[in-house]
Amino acid sequence: MALNKYQKQAAADYRAGVLGDRGGKIEIDGLRQVQKALKDVSKESRDDMKETHRQAGQIIVDAATPLVPVQSGALLASIKSAPLQRQGRVRLGSASLLYAGPIHFGWPARNIAPNPFVYEVLDGRRGEVSKLYEQRINEIIKKNDLE
Repeated sequence: MALNKYQKQAAADYRAGVLGDRGGKIEIDGLRQVQKALKDVSKESRDDMKETHRQAGQIIVDAATPLVPVQSGALLASIKSAPLQRQGRVRLGSASLLYAGPIHFGWPARNIAPNPFVYEVLDGRRGEVSKLYEQRINEIIKKNDLE
């Protein structure tokens, strides 16, 4: 398979990339370029990345679940991995579960102290998430001959 210059550059950028801390996020330098290159390669590769985003989010969900404060269980039931095509996310709460934000971030006017359990887990699992991305991207690069 012949690669265009953007695909070659994306693979090179990934190999040279580093993990960047963005407070509440994990950003992988070069990931955007790799995803752009995968768009040209195949739909299967894009789906592989979406599955990787789901797995990364699930790492955080699994570790955060024991830390979720439970009264009715609704907040606990609402935490989930919510992958998008270009990024992984962890969702907590919903339109009908409005107290998720105040529980996590606090609400001083109502004397609700913050309990940032998702961020605490994220801080402790950055290495595991970045290792997952590194493994999966290397597999995709090899699979699609992007080296």
